[in-house]
Amino acid sequence: MKIHHPKYNRKTIVAFFVIVFLILNAIQLVAQNSITLQDLLVMAKQNNLQVKNEKLKTEYLQQIIKTAKAIPATNIGLDLGQMNSAYFDNRIYASQNIPLPQTYRNQQHLFTEEWKQSALIVARKEAELDKAVSSSFYQLVYLIEKEKILLQSDATYTEFVRTATLRFSKGESNLLEKITAETQRGNIKVQLQQLQQEKKIWQLQLQLLLNTEMEIIPNYDAYKLNATLNTNNEGIAQHPILQSIQQQLAVSKASIAIEKSKLLPELSVGFSSTTMRGIGANDITYNGLSRFQSAQIGAAIPLFTKAQKEKIKAATMYEGIFVQLYQAQKQELDNQYKSLAMQYVTYLQNVNYYEQEALPNAKTINFIADKQFLNGEINYLEWVMLTNQAIEIQNNYIESVKQLNDILIQINYITPIGISTK
Repeated sequence: MKIHHPKYNRKTIVAFFVIVFLILNAIQLVAQNSITLQDLLVMAKQNNLQVKNEKLKTEYLQQIIKTAKAIPATNIGLDLGQMNSAYFDNRIYASQNIPLPQTYRNQQHLFTEEWKQSALIVARKEAELDKAVSSSFYQLVYLIEKEKILLQSDATYTEFVRTATLRFSKGESNLLEKITAETQRGNIKVQLQQLQQEKKIWQLQLQLLLNTEMEIIPNYDAYKLNATLNTNNEGIAQHPILQSIQQQLAVSKASIAIEKSKLLPELSVGFSSTTMRGIGANDITYNGLSRFQSAQIGAAIPLFTKAQKEKIKAATMYEGIFVQLYQAQKQELDNQYKSLAMQYVTYLQNVNYYEQEALPNAKTINFIADKQFLNGEINYLEWVMLTNQAIEIQNNYIESVKQLNDILIQINYITPIGISTK
């Protein structure tokens, strides 16, 4: 028996490879855009414009430290005229003010503390960015999980719309059953459209935070976050906000030291070279070609210090603001932690209830409702009511997990708690 193999023309082969290439390219694109939260956090710190701006300020202030020992400008001048006699002479001079070494040390210390303050601002911005990215990431995850339920419901109601339409055409059901099926499916379509729009909004939010136009597809092992809360909140003291306030206090102290330095004298040294015409004190006649040198040394002493002392007094009073601000901010973070910890317990109990009782019950409701409907034990409207009840349980579970995740992300911003999905 002769076997005939199908013949493929050139266009068919080319089309086949084009389709394969497009499919592989699409798969690769999805894989590239599918990214974990940890990778997003790293990307955000590298790309976020606000963080990059703060890092640039830090680099600028680090460079400024090198200018702390800058010597004031040298004063150079030329005098022309009758300085020594009726003849025309000239004098070249140079003078230099030199602050005391303590002034330079204080200036360098201030610049260093300002640089440290800027570095802590970067840490604060990064902590806020971590929180924002985590919230946006899990908001997208929440919408994806909700979309799964809606798509599953849409598939179910689509099938029942088809069945109800067929039953109605055969006279096996009334118009109410058909209208109810179509209405349920229509509601789901509207919810899906709204959800897709919301997903786009959160996509834009993530793209803004990451400074990218790439569409982000969350890659996650599980929807629910897990963490073990600390019995104490000692970690709050390490929060960038509190560390930044403490560093502001250090900057204030360094600024006071600078103001005190202004009460110190400054050394002054100078040199001059002048010409002379006529008979000098040594009875020698000079023709203006010879030059005579002299040196000066002195000190610039602040005599009127009342205003400066008042300025120092005001700066010392201003220092107390940061002490009070630290206590107020720490108290606020402590209260936030305690409040969030209590909410966490409540939401965790809700999630556990749904996982242990409500979700298994929803599966049972779906199974029995489908079975009884197929067996004719319940009518379509009763099936819709039971199915909606099961869907509502699933939606409530998704909402409870979302609330739990939001709480853990907020707690982790206040003090690291080691969030995981395992």
